[in-house]
Amino acid sequence: MFRISVFVLRILWFLMKILTKKSFCIEEIRPQFPDCIAHRKMGDSERKYRIEFEFRSSNFKAHLHDSGKCDVIVCWHHDWPDVPKGVEVVELKRYFGVSRKVWIQQA
Repeated sequence: MFRISVFVLRILWFLMKILTKKSFCIEEIRPQFPDCIAHRKMGDSERKYRIEFEFRSSNFKAHLHDSGKCDVIVCWHHDWPDVPKGVEVVELKRYFGVSRKVWIQQA
């Protein structure tokens, strides 16, 4: 049986709230790349988005992910100034009003 911790569920809940604010509708969260499949309404049309979760945006490059197969990187800290064109970055710490580096640790 697959079990998930309460901490992970809280992080996922928070993530869903942020993505919903950015007009995303989550279809699937999965263990393989990309981590999430979502849809976003833009006017009268709807588009599918492939989303990857990373602690730092630069981890996307370090993990050798294919930017052609990802539309959005959701991270805590955006530290990759050369993000490939066409890949949107959502930096979560901005929603906390945090401008410095902090650690997220399970209590």
